[in-house]
Amino acid sequence: MKNKPILEGQISIKAALKSNNRDVYKIYIKKNKRYKDTSYLEKLAKKQGVKVERVKGSFIKE
Repeated sequence: MKNKPILEGQISIKAALKSNNRDVYKIYIKKNKRYKDTSYLEKLAKKQGVKVERVKGSFIKE
């Protein structure tokens, strides 16, 4: 089984979603993070059928 690459940061994830040349399976967003860019990223992901999961900050830091 191949390891899937992990993208970090809103700009990288947004670019991957917009380009449609990478498969994005799931996006993790810190639970208490509420910004305009975060909302846009969530809407873009959901529109493309990508699961968005809100998680604790400690999960993302791992």
